[in-house]
Amino acid sequence: MTPTQAPQIDRITDVLVEDKMVSNSLKDWMLRLAGRGVRREKILVDLLSTHFHFKHRLDWELSKEAPHFFDFRGGLFALAFGSAPPSSHTLDRAAMARDAIADGDRVLDIGFGDGFFTRRFYSDRAARIDAIDIEESAVSHAERYHAHPKINYVKSDAVAEPFPSDEYDAVIWNGAIGHFSESDTATMLRKIRESLKPSGVFVGSESLGTEGHDHHQFFADEPAVQRLFKPYFRYVATRTVNYTIGLRRDFARREVFWRCSDSRESLMRDVWKLADMAGEASVGQK
Repeated sequence: MTPTQAPQIDRITDVLVEDKMVSNSLKDWMLRLAGRGVRREKILVDLLSTHFHFKHRLDWELSKEAPHFFDFRGGLFALAFGSAPPSSHTLDRAAMARDAIADGDRVLDIGFGDGFFTRRFYSDRAARIDAIDIEESAVSHAERYHAHPKINYVKSDAVAEPFPSDEYDAVIWNGAIGHFSESDTATMLRKIRESLKPSGVFVGSESLGTEGHDHHQFFADEPAVQRLFKPYFRYVATRTVNYTIGLRRDFARREVFWRCSDSRESLMRDVWKLADMAGEASVGQK
C-alpha cells in the first residue's frame, strides 16, 4: 500500500463503519487484508458496491414510502465503479447551477435533498449558503455527510416561512417545482424575486412530461416553463437535455434547465465566447 493510497482506503472503510456495515475491529482487518497487492481495491469496491446496492433497494424498492431525497453518494459510486453506470447527465443540474454562482456569492438552495450538490458543487464558490428543506431527515443526512462551515442547513417550509436571509446573489431551486401546487409556486417565485439582488440569478431545473409520482403540477415542454417565469424576470433563458435513468437505463427523462435574472450580464456571465477569427483561415480552409 502506497502513502497516497492509504488515506483513500481509510475514507472507504470509514463510510462502512459510519453506516454500521462493519465494526472498527473488522475495519482494521480489512485494512490489513486490503494492503496485499491487487486484491486491495477489488475487495473494498465490492464491499461498497454491496452496501450501496442494498441501501438503494431498501430505500426505493422495499420501503413502504419512497424517500424524500436521493442519496447521491451511491449514484456517484455507481458512476465511478459500476458495470452499468448511471447517466452522467444526472449531475447536470448541479453543474449548471454552480456555473451561475460567482465567487463570494450569498446563495439560497431551496429543497437541497441530501446536501451533496450543496457541499460538493456550490460551496467552493459561495461565501455563504442557506440550504432549506422541509424534511428533518434531509437536514440530518446533510449535516452528517455534507457539512461545511459555509453551509447553514435549515428545516423550513419555504412557502410559509421567511427565507433565512433577506438578500441573495443566487437562488437555486432544483428538481422541486413539480412538488408544489400552482398557487404555492406563485408564492415562491414572488419570494425569490424579492430576495434577489438587482444583479441576482435564479437557477434550477425540472423534469418535463408526467414524471413524478408525487408531483402536483407538470410541464409539457420548455415554452411552458418559460411562460411560468416571464412575469417575474426580465430575462429568462432555458435549455432541455434528454437522457435515460433507472438501474436498467430504460426510462427517458427530459429535463429543462433555467436561468432567470433582471441583469443580462449576470445571466450570460459564463457563456462561451466565440473567438474573433476575422482574417484567419481555419484548418479546413487552408
